[in-house]
Formats: sequence, C-alpha cells, structure tokens
Amino acid sequence: MSITTVRNATYSLLTSCGPWLAKEVSSCDYGILAGVTGCALIFHPDGDSTVEQLGFAGNAQAGDQLNTWNFRGNLFIKFTGNAPCMLSRVYQGIDDVQQTFAKSEKGEGTTASMLRLTGFNYNIDAGFDLDGVEFGLLTFSFQEQEIDRGG
Repeated sequence: MSITTVRNATYSLLTSCGPWLAKEVSSCDYGILAGVTGCALIFHPDGDSTVEQLGFAGNAQAGDQLNTWNFRGNLFIKFTGNAPCMLSRVYQGIDDVQQTFAKSEKGEGTTASMLRLTGFNYNIDAGFDLDGVEFGLLTFSFQEQEIDRGG
C-alpha cells in the first residue's frame, strides 16, 4: 500500500466515521481554516516512517516489506472568546478523534486500512492565528502498518 493510499483511507475514515464534514478535513490545504465555523482537521506525514525488509528479493520478485507510516493530525478549534467553552471543545475533540480511530481498529471504517492512534498533545500556549481569528491546536499522532508483499 502506498502512502497516498493511506492518506486516502485516513480522509475516508475521518469524513465517514467522524463528526467532521468533508470541507473541514484536509491532507494538503491549510486554507480550509478560513471557511470553518468550529473546527478543522489537517493531517500530514510526520517524522520517520520505516520500511523493514522481511524477506529476500530474487527471481524477479521483490521481497516482503513491513511499512510503518507515521502521521500527525492537527485539530484546529476556533476560539469564540469563551475560555471555558474552548477547553470543553478540546476535551470533545480528544473524544471525537479517539472514537473515530477506534472504528478503524475495530474494522468499522469504509477501508481495509487499519489506522492506529498513538498519542495526543494539547498545549494551551500553542495556537494559530488566521487574519485575526484564533484557533487552539490539539495535535495527535497516528500510524498505519502494513506488509507489502512486493509482487
């Protein structure tokens, strides 16, 4: 499976099994922040991904490989001026992300890819400003592992 296939599977999982609309999720465009009323979720490759050779290649065949693709997700939560509401939305964002990825791990998603959530980070001092509109930033990490049979 290519990293592009994993990207497509992630997008499908987030938009079909999560509470986000298609226009609120992107793997390539921070411009979606300009049009959201509440939250936007943007994800991208992150850190080192690994390719581990499991079997030898030969006789015009590629050997089996274990691919581990690492990703970072950014959930941008629009700040409306109400601090208690903002923190409540952070908690809800964590629940939403966790419950959505749990559907992939249980095989309830719409793709064969299994995306595994690996961590969260929320720093109240980290945020994002777009033309005077402030967003809190909840980050999360996830990975997809698969065995590529070469072929």
